[in-house]
Amino acid sequence: MAATHATNDGIAWLAPTEILFLQMQAWHATMAVGVNAAQGSARLTAEMLDFCGRRLLADSRTMRALATSGPGEAMNAPFDWLATAMADYARIDKDLPKIEAAVVDEVTEPLVTAWIQPDGKAA
Repeated sequence: MAATHATNDGIAWLAPTEILFLQMQAWHATMAVGVNAAQGSARLTAEMLDFCGRRLLADSRTMRALATSGPGEAMNAPFDWLATAMADYARIDKDLPKIEAAVVDEVTEPLVTAWIQPDGKAA
């Protein structure tokens, strides 16, 4: 990298190659953050929609079973529904924080590495 140029007032001015590097890195980091944020939001949305779809399907099956069953069978339907609901909520409670942490890592990674030059030295 080119050396910085100091003036009489003590302010160091960047060489043109350094300015170009910083502009390119700033543009790249901004675009990468935007793309990663959009992809992460899509992943979170897909996971939540999948969860909602599973719950709605289980709820509709339980309602259908209650409507078509006799008195003895109707007593078991809420217990089956509760077991399925608890399993679904436990799974989303376990998976969602992992997805959120991965999204945060993906979004912040371009900001962390934006100022690292290809030779591995910090800018």
